[in-house]
Amino acid sequence: ALQGNKLWECWICNVKQGKKPPFDSYEFHENTFKHRTRVAALAASSATQQQDDEEHRCELCNVDVPAQLWSAHFNSVSHKRKEKFIVYDTALKDAEKDKGGVVVQEKELDFGTVELATLETQPTRVKTFTITAQRKVKLREARVTSSIGTYAHLRESKLNTAIKIGAGGKFGLKVDFDPKGNRGHYDDRLELIFEDTAAHTRFFIVRPLHAIVAVQADLDLLAPTAPYQKPKPRPKETETAVIEGPRPPQLAKISWVKPLWDEDVPTFLKVLVEDGTVGEKIRALQAEMLPAEVNAKTYVSVPGLAEKRPSVIVGDRIKVRNHKQRTEHWFRGFVHVVEQLQVGLKFAPSFNSFRGQKYDVRFELNRLTLRRMHQ
Repeated sequence: ALQGNKLWECWICNVKQGKKPPFDSYEFHENTFKHRTRVAALAASSATQQQDDEEHRCELCNVDVPAQLWSAHFNSVSHKRKEKFIVYDTALKDAEKDKGGVVVQEKELDFGTVELATLETQPTRVKTFTITAQRKVKLREARVTSSIGTYAHLRESKLNTAIKIGAGGKFGLKVDFDPKGNRGHYDDRLELIFEDTAAHTRFFIVRPLHAIVAVQADLDLLAPTAPYQKPKPRPKETETAVIEGPRPPQLAKISWVKPLWDEDVPTFLKVLVEDGTVGEKIRALQAEMLPAEVNAKTYVSVPGLAEKRPSVIVGDRIKVRNHKQRTEHWFRGFVHVVEQLQVGLKFAPSFNSFRGQKYDVRFELNRLTLRRMHQ
């Protein structure tokens, strides 16, 4: 904005100083919804810093864009979508602010946790918003966003006529919560539409509504037992040797119309990567197909197996290694039995285990379907 000798002009909104108060005040214009929305959109799309001669920084998308692709990025669908979100988020935050001399004392209305068993004797809960006005206003309408639906659970008190609130006056607006016997999380917004009787202008204030219907004992069981800590990343170790276990007999009985080819690396690729660690990986890959002798089943408990987290079927491969001996080679076992909470594996005869011993476990992707797809 250009300001000088008390005259100002906003180049963002392309408006000049008004003649009558409060439109002659730049502070008033600066706090209007139109100005703040345009400033937010401009900051999101144009507030970029040039890192060097070849790249620009898009703060909105948090990416570095080459200069020759900047125009394409600026007009991309993802960038435009984020611009629209900024405008929406700014409008929502502006709607939740007190304005026009009206103050809604509760920043949100939280019904808390409603015990499911109490709904039989008390199916409805009621909370009240306290509205105070510094000058004469009218409460024209109060509505809950979801009230347009037939099955709304949060409903405002109906206003037959506009409610007049004098300067320094108060008014209590009730909101009913009726979950209709259903448990779950309920979130909504209450929209209050006011009219300034002196300026003959309308404005609205929005407040969020929250409620939970559940059994408190279930919530206590689902509650976290300790603060979340992001696990530290562990570098993947090179598997120098893997001892194969026996395959399940179910796979051997399948009569394929066309057998799979040997999983051998093409000759031209071998020549390119024969030296160094890549060649060692190739030899390890070939070693995966070596046969192994039969051994008794070893059962491994897998939490979440019944819910298919993870999903394990007969024929899948799982690698284990002694937890304390990180330099020891891995043993690959094939899944022979899948039960509700554990799986039965078979390893090579050289694999030994005893009760209480800890192992590092790795689940492998079953590549059989992928190989058949590319056959």
